[in-house]
Order: sequence, then C-alpha cells, then structure tokens
Amino acid sequence: MMMNKLRPFLRAPLRAALCLSLALIFTWIGLTAVAFFQLRSGENGAGPADAINLAMEGGLLPLCLGGLQAGWLAELISAAPVILTALAAALAWQAGLYNLGLAGQYALGAAAAIEGAVWGLPWFACLLLAAAAGAAGGLIPGLLKARFQAHEALTTVLMNWVCLYGVQALLQGLNRGMGLLPDLGVLIPVIAAGAALLSWGLLRLTVPGLEIRVLGDSEAMARYAGMRPGKIMVFVMVLSGVMAGMAGGLAFFAGELRAIPNLNLTMTGAGLHGLAAAVLAGGHPLGAVVTGLVISHLAQGAARMDAAVFPPESGEWMLALTLLLGSLIMLWSKGKREGGMKK
Repeated sequence: MMMNKLRPFLRAPLRAALCLSLALIFTWIGLTAVAFFQLRSGENGAGPADAINLAMEGGLLPLCLGGLQAGWLAELISAAPVILTALAAALAWQAGLYNLGLAGQYALGAAAAIEGAVWGLPWFACLLLAAAAGAAGGLIPGLLKARFQAHEALTTVLMNWVCLYGVQALLQGLNRGMGLLPDLGVLIPVIAAGAALLSWGLLRLTVPGLEIRVLGDSEAMARYAGMRPGKIMVFVMVLSGVMAGMAGGLAFFAGELRAIPNLNLTMTGAGLHGLAAAVLAGGHPLGAVVTGLVISHLAQGAARMDAAVFPPESGEWMLALTLLLGSLIMLWSKGKREGGMKK
C-alpha cells in the first residue's frame, strides 16, 4: 500500500538516475574509443587497457567531479542560469508545449542585461530588462501557435537563429560594462531558488496554474471547461521566455559572459543544459532545480576534461546523449501508461 503511494513520487527520480547512469556508461565507451584511436595514432602504440584508463582518468573522472574544486558557492552560482532555463522548459511543458528556443531567449536576456549595464542601470533593472527581452522571444512563437497553430517546436528553433545572430551583431565589440555592476554572489542562486518556488506556486496554487495544467492534459478538456487555450498558450510561452531571459541576465551577473571578447552564444550551453534538466525532471519545476544542479555540475566537469585527448565537444555530447535518453524513456513511459489506460 505504501509503495503504491510512493511510486508516483519515485518514478521521476528513478528515471533520471537511470538516464544519467546510461549516459555516463555510453560516454565512457565513447571516450575509450577516442582515447584508443588517439593513442594508436601516436608514435608509441597503446593497448585497450591504456585507452580505458585514459578515458577514466582524463575524461569520466573530471566529468563526474565537476566544479567541486571551486567550492559549493561557485557551483551554485554557475548552476543558477541552468536552473532558470530548466524552469523555462518545464513551465511550457506543463501546458503541453515545447519551448526549444531557450538558447535564443537566453541570448536576448544576456544582451539586455549587458546593454543595461552599459547604460549604467542598477542590477535589478538590468535583470528586469533581461526578463522583458526573454518574454519578447517567447511571445512571437506563442502568438503563432495561438493564432495560426504553427508548431511551437519549429518556430522556437527557428527563432533561436534569429536571436543568436541578432545578438552577436548587436554586441560586436561592445563594452560589456565590466566593473559597472556589483558582484551579486550568493544572491544569484537565491534568485534562482525564488523563481523555482514562484513557478511551483503559480502552477499549484493559482487559477492560471490550474488552466495551464488542464491545457497540458487535454486542449479539448480546456475548451469544454470554458477556457481559452490560445490565451493560455501565449501566457505560458511569455512566462517561459521570462525565465530563459533571466537566465541570460544571471549568467552576465555571474561573470560567465563578461570575459568573452565577442559574446559567444551558441545552441549549446545553458539552452541545451536546461532542456536536458527539464527532461530529466519530467517537467516538474522543483525537480528541475535538482536536475539543473546535476547537469550544471557535469557541464563544469566537461570543461576540465583532458583537452589534449578529448575534443571540447565531448562534454556537450554527453549532455546531448542525456537529453536523448531522457526523451526516449519519457516517451516509453507515456506510451506504456496510455496503453494501460486503453486496456
């Protein structure tokens, strides 16, 4: 009886643990293959045992250790943007929508925060600008979905390129406002935690949250209940964009974007990491906090892998594999559940 009550709460953590374990195993196999070919191409040929050891010591071990050497506070600060992008994906997911434009909305938020710093605005005003820029990035796909039924997965992916290239052009060679803003330090993870609690409270304790969850279960049910699905879709996509934009703003405050001569924003990074965290959390806002911490930890570890042997893409490959496995496991679970309901 007790196990039946606990099963719904244990399903998501067990699924995430299984997904991460499989991703680490496949990553080790891939790193071993890379190490083997690297060693064999050298002057002194090496055997499989040497490749296995190199993959473990130079690849998998640094990946798993993450950024522990920098301290727990630095880990939390680096994880804050990933947590917010995970929340952005999770909020859209609750309404049955797929926001794949996290990278573009994150870039818009970063650009707005940087511009605000150059204008001499205080940090909270810069963060509000970042949230507004991210909201604009989510508004367009939301309106296209509500008005023309354009699939949000396609429109958000296409919006990524518009936002990324537009931001690159806008900020080319711009003074980043170094020294104009205070070091927020521990306030950064506090903001991320507050955003997670507000997201959970919105979904569970408010009427708009109820409408979002009903829409996520069935659009037909939402219409039958007198709701306006189009309005809810626009609201959710804007809210999702707000979270992704704030993630970009927090990344600037954390110092991650200040030292880059020309802002290097790509489809990977926080967008990919947040999406992977949301998938592992099953779209649950509070679960996205935990999985966001884990994914951020692995991303920091990926940067500490032996670059002389393993290409920089090795760590991102592992996170992309995590996203793929998590999606497959979720689809399998959903299909199994729907099959059981039909019976």
